[in-house]
Amino acid sequence: MKPRFSSYPIGELLIRLLVDSGLSLPDFMHAIGYGNSAKGIATLDHWLQTGSGNPLFLERLASSPLAPEPAALRSAIAATTAILRDERRTEKQRRIEEEKRAFYPFVQGIAELSRPTSITMFAVTGGPSRYTVRLPQDILSWPDDAREELLRDTISRNYADNGGRTLFMGKITGYLFFREFGARPISYTVDGIARGELDARPAGEATLTINGRTIPHGIFALGSLRP
Repeated sequence: MKPRFSSYPIGELLIRLLVDSGLSLPDFMHAIGYGNSAKGIATLDHWLQTGSGNPLFLERLASSPLAPEPAALRSAIAATTAILRDERRTEKQRRIEEEKRAFYPFVQGIAELSRPTSITMFAVTGGPSRYTVRLPQDILSWPDDAREELLRDTISRNYADNGGRTLFMGKITGYLFFREFGARPISYTVDGIARGELDARPAGEATLTINGRTIPHGIFALGSLRP
């Protein structure tokens, strides 16, 4: 039997029970109610590696002759839950910091429809990348007049290039200027005139897979733009 390790209290408890039982891994699985020992072993390994898994495994263990003390099982579950909560919090903060470092100012068109008339074709044709334009990283340090002139020119040019329409989401009804990470964007008319801030988010990038080929341009969050 290969050595098994776990960074989680519930995993450490399971390993201790296995070792103390003196049974082989397949026999251990049979003892806690698994007719298919391979399935039980796979479930055990998932608990050991991730600190979570199918609760039926723990239910079977708790009702078997190899059951740990109920208080020990509750304690291991509670300690593992706390660790997983901290891991999720840390990972969320890491993603936020990564997105913040990668952020650049941009304008993005506001589509008439909240959902594409064809999600597949919308993804294949690039989603809102056609009406999303990256701006200079230092644009907020520009004089107001110069910044607004660039925004008007950028918006007017993009609107004209697209004929005032998206693909599969209707007309372009305006634009949003995302100037800082986490800040509310500023809404603009299709003529590049500022209308004030909006509570809105940029469309997020997704992927579409067709016949095993991944197409990285699908954007499915335009419905999150809300006035």
